[in-house]
Amino acid sequence: MIQEILMRGINDSRYNLREIETNDVIEAIITKINMILSTKPGEVLGNPHFGVDLESLVFSLNASNSTIQKLIEEQIQSYVPERLVCDISVEVQFVNRVTYDAAIVDIMIDGRAALQYLIS
Repeated sequence: MIQEILMRGINDSRYNLREIETNDVIEAIITKINMILSTKPGEVLGNPHFGVDLESLVFSLNASNSTIQKLIEEQIQSYVPERLVCDISVEVQFVNRVTYDAAIVDIMIDGRAALQYLIS
């Protein structure tokens, strides 16, 4: 069975100091999506198309929630082969507040909440 490096941060509630690898498909998907969402296009040597610059997209004046959602889905299609065995869905919402605007990116895996990003 293939092992993946576990990329949980120390602030993650499921962080375990003794665990550095996983063979759990959901964990592998979460790790890959985190990498996609936290990498700007052009940062990966040899693959200029990998990544989504969420912050720039959210604060650009011409990116809608459906545009951002489609871009994330395309990245998952290209870089997360486990999508063939698990249902991955993406939802992007813009939230208007009195003092600031924000975007929330929700990632569901097999109908369960897996990741949530708040960009404000």
